[in-house]
Amino acid sequence: MDWHDCLDPRACVNDDERDWLMRTSCLINNYNYAKYVAEAIDSALDQTVPFDEIVVVDDGSTDDSLRIIHARFGSNPRVKIVAKENQGQLSSFNEGFLASSGEIVFFLDADDVYEKDYLEQALAFYDRHRRCDFLFCAMTEFGKRHGMQRSYSADRQLGFTIVL
Repeated sequence: MDWHDCLDPRACVNDDERDWLMRTSCLINNYNYAKYVAEAIDSALDQTVPFDEIVVVDDGSTDDSLRIIHARFGSNPRVKIVAKENQGQLSSFNEGFLASSGEIVFFLDADDVYEKDYLEQALAFYDRHRRCDFLFCAMTEFGKRHGMQRSYSADRQLGFTIVL
């Protein structure tokens, strides 16, 4: 069975595999990115290993964003749409986080896209490094500029998150 045939990946694996699968949420925040947001959502939906849910938060866009999001993805059971008044990116992240149910939350800006195997690679990394609590990666520019941008030349351990 292909991963794309599974709305719930846990239903498509055996009991041994199910134990390590964590519920994943993709959080996309949007403000006036009508030109790009559908492509961002499509890239989250088209992963080789599917997200359990994609939460799209529209931060009071004044363009056609919200209409496009509802028209293209409103009937998709994996896409949860949150519309709110404009209060800025941080409030959008907070609203999206509250609306998500994932044990791992991945962030995607509305004007960015994921590579098809992004989630598969990220989950493989988490599987190999079970104590990892935060992951970020290089980005590939597209459009007017092309190329890979890395914050660091090699993988690095940046420490651990402590919740008090």
